[in-house]
Amino acid sequence: MPRLLSVIALASSLLSAQNWSAWKPDPVYQGIEVRERCSGFNEFANRYLWDVQLRNTYQKTVDLTWAAEPALLRGAQAQGDRALGVRPGEVVDAHHTAPQDCSSGLFVRVDEVKGAGAATAKTGSFRPKIEGRWRSKDPEPLRKELDVQLSGNTITSSWSSPSFSFQISTALPQGLSGSVSLDGGEKSSTSH
Repeated sequence: MPRLLSVIALASSLLSAQNWSAWKPDPVYQGIEVRERCSGFNEFANRYLWDVQLRNTYQKTVDLTWAAEPALLRGAQAQGDRALGVRPGEVVDAHHTAPQDCSSGLFVRVDEVKGAGAATAKTGSFRPKIEGRWRSKDPEPLRKELDVQLSGNTITSSWSSPSFSFQISTALPQGLSGSVSLDGGEKSSTSH
């Protein structure tokens, strides 16, 4: 009998995992509606997978940023995202993970809504030159190194280790805006 109940509970959670919640306006930015659905469980990350949709009901195109479970997931675990140039009526799809099970729902908070392109009008085409480097504490023959450089419109990442190395360069999209944050180096994994 207990096994039958667990099978029924699992089937019930899988059925509810496929249903979207109702559209809800964000409490601060009433013109942005949010809904979510649980889409499964990632046993390796020990987290539930969530699909999120945000809908622009404003009469103008906007840039928006949001965070999933901001009170629970902070620092390196924070799960935020942004969408630029979201037209009226357009729906943005996103995917997040969280430790909450499918029955508890996922809280998504809209952090900022601006008229599309507002940030680029202020900053123009200025692109800073930034470099970051990480080296492992392994002894010299086993040392690993990661180097990330932002220069103009190009970002270059280089990885080197005793067994292999590679370098990737890519152009940044035009009109990109955002922020940089640094944390205290908490050990955790992130996924998106």
